[in-house]
Amino acid sequence: MALEVVVQPVSEGVKSGTVVTLAVAVGDVVEADQTLIELETDKAVVAIPAPQDGRVTALRVAEGDTVAVGAVIAELAAVDGAEVTE
Repeated sequence: MALEVVVQPVSEGVKSGTVVTLAVAVGDVVEADQTLIELETDKAVVAIPAPQDGRVTALRVAEGDTVAVGAVIAELAAVDGAEVTE
């Protein structure tokens, strides 16, 4: 089962941002808190981290896309028999 990674609120009043960097690719194994994408808002560039360890099975955004808080940006699957948690 895959875990959908969503954009969490980054700052008060910020509703969306533009993807400026994809820091991972499909198939990459990531650790919790590793940057998945960098999002530019009207206030700053912020890193959106992986919520837990896993393998990137899908990226739902591309550089230049505008994404809203709450949007799904990636999917993670368990690695080495570990489970993904919701």
